[in-house]
Amino acid sequence: MASEPLRGLRVLTIDNEPRVLDGMRLLIGRWGCTVSTARGLAEAKAALEASPPDVVIADYHLDDGDGLDAIQAVRSILRRHTPAILATADRSSEVRDLAARDDVVILHKPIKPAPLRAQLTRYAAMPEAAE
Repeated sequence: MASEPLRGLRVLTIDNEPRVLDGMRLLIGRWGCTVSTARGLAEAKAALEASPPDVVIADYHLDDGDGLDAIQAVRSILRRHTPAILATADRSSEVRDLAARDDVVILHKPIKPAPLRAQLTRYAAMPEAAE
């Protein structure tokens, strides 16, 4: 298991672009994660019923709101502080401050695999993810 630290980590990816969702599913799935995808909050809510995630990755710009709102909704539904990553090309201090307020890590687009894997590995090592 030490060589596969992400094996079994449940990741919910929320993005309104189907190609991005497919790419994330393939990439993160190769690392041993169980990946659920959603094109918005409604699909994310349905995915929560099937498998509550250990980590949420959300695009900032969604068709039905933004990724920070989606992350907060997921956390509210699950009634726990689920670790989260915001994927965005927006480098403004406003987005940075909002993400920090919500304890959400920002990864700027285009997301490179190494920093994403490193952040997921940090989350996988947290005691809550091991439950």
